[in-house]
Amino acid sequence: MGKEGLVLHSDQGAQDTSKAFVEYCESVHVTQSMSRAGCPYDNAPMERYFLIILEFRSIFIDFPI
Repeated sequence: MGKEGLVLHSDQGAQDTSKAFVEYCESVHVTQSMSRAGCPYDNAPMERYFLIILEFRSIFIDFPI
C-alpha cells in the first residue's frame, strides 16, 4: 500500500505521535518527520501554503463570482 521513500512531515501533535498512527506509518513504509518542539517556524512554509488554499476556497467556492 505505501511507497518506499515516502516522508510525512508534521508537527508534534497528539494525532501524529499516537502509537496507532506511528504503527500505521511503519506498516505502510512511510517515514515520519516532525518539526522541533517549541519551534513553530519549522513548519511556516506549509502553514502559509494551506492558508493560501483556504483563502482561494473562500473566494472561488464559498463566494462564487
